[in-house]
Order: sequence, then C-alpha cells, then structure tokens
Amino acid sequence: MLFLPLAIFCFITLMWGIILITHIDWIKDFKRDIVISIISILLLLHLALMQSGINAFRCVAIDRTLRAALIGTDIECYSSTHLK
Repeated sequence: MLFLPLAIFCFITLMWGIILITHIDWIKDFKRDIVISIISILLLLHLALMQSGINAFRCVAIDRTLRAALIGTDIECYSSTHLK
C-alpha cells in the first residue's frame, strides 16, 4: 500500500519533466502545478502511513477470553502496558 504513492510520485515527476521539455510556454504555471502535485502526493503518503501506524496497535483474539495486541502477543489488550 505504501508503494502506490511512491509510484504515483515517480509518474507525476516524469510527466511534469516531459511537459517542461516539450512546452516551454508553460513554465510560469509549472511552479503552481508542481506544488499542487506535491501536496496531493503528501496527502496520499500521509493516509497510508497513518493506516499502517494505527494497524500496529490493533488487537487480535488469541483465545475466547484473551485478546492481545498485534505488535506483541504478550501484551494484553487495554491493559496498562497496551495503553502506554
């Protein structure tokens, strides 16, 4: 999931490079378009990173009565160790 925003970044960089080389009259709008592209890519990266970070603290059922954190099955869910 994290590789998708990086692939999009490479594609957009290549696209803008080709546009810059072939259309010299677009240079004045180029800076604005690059900023918009970078902001869009950062938004995609932020969402993917936050999803990965939140999933690390997800709980899984080990037994009918025991739930443990996904990052370490020795950490019981919602205990003082898990919530630190």
